[in-house]
Amino acid sequence: MTVVRGSAAAVRGPRQVTEREWAADLDRRARLLMGMSGEQFVARWLAGEFRDRADDPNVIRVSMLIPVGRKTA
Repeated sequence: MTVVRGSAAAVRGPRQVTEREWAADLDRRARLLMGMSGEQFVARWLAGEFRDRADDPNVIRVSMLIPVGRKTA
């Protein structure tokens, strides 16, 4: 069987990411979409600064990377 790179057959399935990988992804996306670091985004999110932008697609995309139950920045 030939597997074409990028095809559905080449996908290995889910894998667990490390906390370092998660933090790097959050930081990259926050910088790209929101113009701030991941740490700044999380602190502002927890402070409620994005409540008035709840329907902003970029806020939604980045906020979904914050782990469930996160209590501190």
